[in-house]
Amino acid sequence: MNINIEIINNYIKINFNYKKFSYNKIIDNNFINNYKYKNIIKIKNILNNKLIIKDKKNNIYITNNIKEFINIIIKNIDNNINIQRYKGLGEMNPNQL
Repeated sequence: MNINIEIINNYIKINFNYKKFSYNKIIDNNFINNYKYKNIIKIKNILNNKLIIKDKKNNIYITNNIKEFINIIIKNIDNNINIQRYKGLGEMNPNQL
């Protein structure tokens, strides 16, 4: 996983790559001055502190920032998700609809 955040004058450029998934976003000055963004910054400041994650197997992870936090969550998601693909609804069990 790779996350790049670049602050350039009046906008922020975000590039997120994970396996074959890629996401690029530019956030302009209108968003930065919005109250929602200010709330995000408050959350970011909280998440930049040490976070403790405890998984279902009682493994404990201590992270130093949001990037480590996301990496640990993604690693655990990969280990605990079962992906099934169906051609149509007729192949699914009633409880899966």
